Amino acid sequence: MITQVNKLIYNTLCKGNDVALPTIGSLVVRRSAPVAKGKSGFAAPQRSVTFTGEQRGVSVVALIAQTAGVENSRAEEIYEQWLESVKGEDKVAIEGVGTIANRTFTADEALLSALNPELGIAVAPKAKGCNRTLVVVLAVLLALALAAVAYLLLKDCKCSQTAEPAQSVEMAPAPEAVPAVEPETLPAPAPAPVVEEGVERMEKGGNYLVWGVFSDKANALRYKKLIESRHSSLNCTIYHHKDDTMYLLAICQCPTRMACLERKWELQEIDGLFDDMWIFTNK
Repeated sequence: MITQVNKLIYNTLCKGNDVALPTIGSLVVRRSAPVAKGKSGFAAPQRSVTFTGEQRGVSVVALIAQTAGVENSRAEEIYEQWLESVKGEDKVAIEGVGTIANRTFTADEALLSALNPELGIAVAPKAKGCNRTLVVVLAVLLALALAAVAYLLLKDCKCSQTAEPAQSVEMAPAPEAVPAVEPETLPAPAPAPVVEEGVERMEKGGNYLVWGVFSDKANALRYKKLIESRHSSLNCTIYHHKDDTMYLLAICQCPTRMACLERKWELQEIDGLFDDMWIFTNK
């Protein structure tokens, strides 16, 4: 459970959201302005995390309750167990996130890399003078291309004018109309239930680990193939959602919400493709 709470804090900060740690303070995401680097470009803006004693952003207790699908009282118990494990005499060490000591936060390299994936200098392109020889060559090539297109169009036009006229084909006389025989009136069969190919029906009360919801079935199928191509052990399923007007792409169905949550944490450790999954219970 300690690792999962650490992961919740890490993912929330990576999305640019502040995190409140009850009785401790808050971790706040800040963004610096671009800084000029010489005459050729600017340093990319960077994001960092600082500590404040105020309660700001989303509470870790609320994150646990929402993600695990538990009552707030149970989420508070989980938070207290987590805090007892990460809190030392004079610091709070959150694995993969950073350390709070002396009211100062020191971020781990993994968190800084996730917050700033594109660090570097953006160099402005230097304008160059016009090459007159290159312009002349391009103009000649363009003229030759236009002449070739005009020749081909003229040739097609002449061929169409000299083509032989199509021969007329005599139509066979239509057969005499046969008087219709009124069929015996039979009761209409009951309509069969419509089952869309490749789409399943959700079980009432079932718990599903959802990757995404789509208005277009083709998009749901495309992402299903993408996930299964990257992870051959997964067999995603598309379900009808919201009165059959939407398509829900589920990674798996679990007996309980907690089982879905544990599966979600397992997949998030493997691939960032699964960071934004959520749990849906079909009531």
